[in-house]
Amino acid sequence: MTISQNGPGMHGSIQSVLDDKPQHALTFADAYLLRKAKEADAKHRKDETRALVSNMEEFQHFMNKISNEIQGGAPLKHIKKSLQMIPANFNKLISDWYDDDGLNLLHNAIIYDRPPVVTFLLVETNFFPARHSPPLNPYAHLAAMTGHIECLRVILQHRPSFFFAADKPSHAVRLPEHILRKLRRNEKPGTPRAGRLLEKIKLTKKAAEKKQLQLQDHSETVSDVTDILDRDMGDMDKSFKNQKKQLRLHPLLVRRETRKLSHLVKKEIPSIIGPDMGKDEPPREIRKKSLVLSAPVMMDTRRLSTSRQPDSSKMLQRKTKLKPALDRNHFIRRLNPTNKGHLITVFWDVALLFDQGVVQGAGDPITVQYAPDSHLKPEQSLLSNVKRLASDQKWPGSHPKKTRDPVKKPSSTTNAHIKMSERNKPSSKKIDYGVRSAKRLKEFQLKLPSKEQREKDEQESYMNKTPLSYAAEKGYEDCVQLILEMVVVKRNPTITASDPLTLATKARSPETIVLLIEKIYSREDYQNAVLLSIREMLPDCLTALLSKIRSRRALFEGVNLFHILFSQCVISGNRYELMPEMTQTLVTCKEDVNAHNVPMTFPMYTLINCAFNITVGKQIFFFIECLHILLENKANPHFDEEKQNKYNSRNQISFNRKGFSSAINCVFESAKNSVNFFEKSYWSKTFMKKFLTTIEMHDRTPRRVLNNVLFEYMDAVCELGLDRTIVRCLLRYGANPDHVWQGKYSVNVYFDNLLPYLTRFEVINSYDHFKQELDTLMIICKNMGSQHLGRAMIIFLQDHLLSAPIQALPITRHFAACVDHLVRNPRPLSELAARVIWLFVRRSKVRLQSMPWSQDCINMVLP
Repeated sequence: MTISQNGPGMHGSIQSVLDDKPQHALTFADAYLLRKAKEADAKHRKDETRALVSNMEEFQHFMNKISNEIQGGAPLKHIKKSLQMIPANFNKLISDWYDDDGLNLLHNAIIYDRPPVVTFLLVETNFFPARHSPPLNPYAHLAAMTGHIECLRVILQHRPSFFFAADKPSHAVRLPEHILRKLRRNEKPGTPRAGRLLEKIKLTKKAAEKKQLQLQDHSETVSDVTDILDRDMGDMDKSFKNQKKQLRLHPLLVRRETRKLSHLVKKEIPSIIGPDMGKDEPPREIRKKSLVLSAPVMMDTRRLSTSRQPDSSKMLQRKTKLKPALDRNHFIRRLNPTNKGHLITVFWDVALLFDQGVVQGAGDPITVQYAPDSHLKPEQSLLSNVKRLASDQKWPGSHPKKTRDPVKKPSSTTNAHIKMSERNKPSSKKIDYGVRSAKRLKEFQLKLPSKEQREKDEQESYMNKTPLSYAAEKGYEDCVQLILEMVVVKRNPTITASDPLTLATKARSPETIVLLIEKIYSREDYQNAVLLSIREMLPDCLTALLSKIRSRRALFEGVNLFHILFSQCVISGNRYELMPEMTQTLVTCKEDVNAHNVPMTFPMYTLINCAFNITVGKQIFFFIECLHILLENKANPHFDEEKQNKYNSRNQISFNRKGFSSAINCVFESAKNSVNFFEKSYWSKTFMKKFLTTIEMHDRTPRRVLNNVLFEYMDAVCELGLDRTIVRCLLRYGANPDHVWQGKYSVNVYFDNLLPYLTRFEVINSYDHFKQELDTLMIICKNMGSQHLGRAMIIFLQDHLLSAPIQALPITRHFAACVDHLVRNPRPLSELAARVIWLFVRRSKVRLQSMPWSQDCINMVLP
């Protein structure tokens, strides 16, 4: 048999030849030939269909056709047949194809709820490989936002890696408006209360993220914690000494710097005039309104000639010979004794663009101008702006020459910016500050956020969102339950599916908590979720959980959540930087900062006690900030836990913590116990100093410190020493050095504890440290009354005159001599007057500062 035909007619020729033969005469070779002919014919027909897609234009047209079929609801068999008609070399381009709306085939299948098509596209790895990720609209996020649970189930089943938190711009979900209008029909609107709660959670989340970014930037520049603590201690004595060192400049140094800069002011004298000065005003008026401040900022008045000295009748009386540049009083003088006018020089940070008028109420008119060194830093303006008058110019008190050049404003970037802004804006009305006027003032206009800022917030709204968050925001409970069971439970096998609140907290989805908290849940689930949010420092989840006020009342058998937070942070040991945000969250959720239902759980004392158990020095700053938040919200640092526990009639379980009589007592006891915990006692002393200064500065309660705090401090001198800053802080906080406890004063208790401690050493190498402590102890003695100091001296001599150990003889002799000098010699009248005033205001710094006195007088009265 010979076959000469090829092509489509070959199968027909062979079939006609084989039909002539009877069926039993068909051999194996004939059957094989018939099968090969059928395969060749099918392959030829397939090649003809593939010829429809031969270039990119045809591929684009064919893909648009398949996309329309998916949107129109075509059966899966038809879509499979259409996809199989695409040549193999075009299969890799299917996942990279997108329509005019930026959606591919899988996107359209999810949006129009085609689970069989989604399954087919994900199973056929040639179309959408496992590592494929779209440049926009992730598949699991899109399925959760649309609420198509079957499509979401298929995606989580075949591609579990598609469940993630968005952290890139490619993870955003952005759909065209015509598609969003169709999807809004299926959304389940939430209650207005849930909407307000979500807005509150967003603010909490933004604050926490901003705090973390600030701490990350700060941690890069910080190397040594010791330097930070020393710089941030607020040591009153150290800052006062440094300030005096800066002001005690030698006259030779000032004159040397003056000579270097004298050539800068030979022709013109730069000074700054008021903003209301115009070019059309005559030079005489300009000179009248301006004050030439080009003379040396710091100078010795003894070496000035008579012609160069200012007029004493027109200048305020100077208290010191060397006047610092930062003292603003020496810039004030009368323009003319007859006109009763004043001229005052202000700084840029005090007032900007003041007009001529009356400052701080009715009175004499004051002309306001700017100091020449006001736009510089204080350390730069001290020496860099030292200028001397030229030989043909006189002090501002004398009359300037008519031939002098007009006063000009020195050029700077700040002045140029102000000039440009004044040119662009219309002329505003002049207002007399502090004086009632009949003129109609400009109405206040609220500045709304710019369009760019709103667009930026909308663009970044997708950050840190998971498919669970999208489903919860839209109100799809079935999708939320599916994600919890298929993803969160698998990743956390220790949590069962019957605890949805705990699962949502573990997934860090506050939106899910807001959705599920309105449903029925168990008490154990709610308590575990709250404890989990506190341990992992999740302020947004905690805000959502604490929205249920009735449920939180029975949490942890009445223990306040502040105690749980501060104690758990020491156990967990991570994310200390979010402690202030967690504390602020509890305050915002109306948790009582003075809660004491359960003994030994007062929030402030638990915070201080846990702060002395940290392992990293930088963590102390977060505890200090938490203490500041508690004090600003009127936490009571004088609550007596020991008294409350003594008179507590109910048999409640007290936690394993010692009770404290006050916050100061808690600081002393915790610092004394932490000496053996830290490698160096420096950390205990530093933490103690920082806590005490924070409590003294930010206490908002009217009550002052208890009188026995000095005795409590003296009990800890062996371990912690006597610090000058702490002593002054306690005295300013209201401690009474004249108080007698068990027949002794605080200075007597100091020696009762120190002298037995010195007997442990055979030889004392240096007494300088103890002499410094004695100088600090003398501050207490100077603030005692004469009678009380005499009694304290008698008690000291009776107890330690003959029984003092040999190691302590230099110390006791030095103290006895100092106290004897105070008792026998009269004190200055200023000290006696200051003590009388301090007793009159009942040792209250707040009352003293409310007096209408200057700051110098107040500092003189303060201990």
